[in-house]
Amino acid sequence: MKWLIPLWLFLSAGQLKAQVKYSFSAVPETGKEIEVSFKIPIKGLSGMARLQQDFPKGFEVSEAEQEGAILTFSNSTLQLLWIQLPAADSLPVRYTLRALQGYGGKAEIPGVFHFIQNAKRESIRLNPMVLQVSGEAVKRFTPVKKEAEPVASTKSVATSKPVEKPRETLKSSPNTTQAKPQENAAPSGGVKANKEPAKSASESGKKPPLAGNSEKPVAKEAVPSKKGVQSEKVSFRIQIAASQEKANPSDLAKKFNVEASKIREEEHSGMYKYTVGEFPSLPEARKVLNANPALKSGAFVAGYQNGQRIELEEAIRLSKTP
Repeated sequence: MKWLIPLWLFLSAGQLKAQVKYSFSAVPETGKEIEVSFKIPIKGLSGMARLQQDFPKGFEVSEAEQEGAILTFSNSTLQLLWIQLPAADSLPVRYTLRALQGYGGKAEIPGVFHFIQNAKRESIRLNPMVLQVSGEAVKRFTPVKKEAEPVASTKSVATSKPVEKPRETLKSSPNTTQAKPQENAAPSGGVKANKEPAKSASESGKKPPLAGNSEKPVAKEAVPSKKGVQSEKVSFRIQIAASQEKANPSDLAKKFNVEASKIREEEHSGMYKYTVGEFPSLPEARKVLNANPALKSGAFVAGYQNGQRIELEEAIRLSKTP
């Protein structure tokens, strides 16, 4: 309780850190599973939150009994997502950890706890979890390099869409210039007599020129169509695998007990990622994942908007927005 006071002082300065105590059910040893548990201080916090721990190569994490949290482990990154934090002073975290056969030595696992405070995204940096894995070891733990490719890819998608607007205006402008010479060239003898009725018709507003009618509705219809795309509902998919090289869908189908024809392939963060399903809500995706025992070993739910991958918590927030 005493250390919570300086904790909140760090929050006001924008540098929030916390010292947590990690507990292990047994001494870490290669090839053996142990249960990890610790508590994160959350006094006064509410709403959505996410814990992220970056493991080096050579570790596997599986879900333990977790209250109100969604656990995913992919590309050596553990994420625990709470849609609604409990009203408590601390948040218990538990999961099962195993060092792969052949790996050993000392490993430090950093952790960051993200949350929303006063409509702003804040984070608590946890002290690293230190593991000294004993047993027969051939390789030592090495950190996993995290790539930042998605930021660049989303920018390229965003900049490609606005190019369509200038093209529409360029197409419409030649039509208007071509329409005027036709009106002037049509009458041969009574030029003055033909021009006066045309002016009176345009001034009265009864029958405007055809070029004007075809140009204005096109510009007005283009805006609502793009707004409709931006407000499109998000979806959720189950990621079953990620690899730096292309995988064989038939092999993935056998391993995860799914149909090969329903496996999607995409490039994200410099890797090939494979997903199945398309669900309008997170509970529906989790229901399918939990019903398939083969999916529990490494598969997790990912969020999408307009076919583009986004953060899972952002997808959950957008799915609840009317």
